[in-house]
Amino acid sequence: MDRLSADKEAALAQLASAETQLRSAKVKNLAQAKKIEELEAKLAEVGAEVAEAKAEVEKTKAMADKTITVYLRDAEVVQAELREASDREKRVSDLAKCKSWKETLEEIHTRGFDLTNEIDQAKALEGDSKFVVCFDDEDSVSGT
Repeated sequence: MDRLSADKEAALAQLASAETQLRSAKVKNLAQAKKIEELEAKLAEVGAEVAEAKAEVEKTKAMADKTITVYLRDAEVVQAELREASDREKRVSDLAKCKSWKETLEEIHTRGFDLTNEIDQAKALEGDSKFVVCFDDEDSVSGT
């Protein structure tokens, strides 16, 4: 009987010890579950922030691409205008040369040399140059 009583007390002590360990494990488990929930909530927040950041990056990239396209288009227009201005300047210079050439030939003619053919040719070249310059002036006025 004593032995049974001792076995019973030993079993009760083991049971109490097991219950204590079980309670301790439950407390730890609850703490870990709470910690896991907190971490999952933080992870969800970070995921949302990352998604927002990605969307902002894509939006900024699209805007930059549009701006670059506009600047490239504007640069092409300016380059074309510069080419036209350069061509016009060359034609104006050619007109001035033709006028000078005609005046020189007329001066030579007034001194007694017969350069009628050369003067007529210079006048024709001058007329062609004037037409080209005038035509460009009309284009530039109607173009702006």
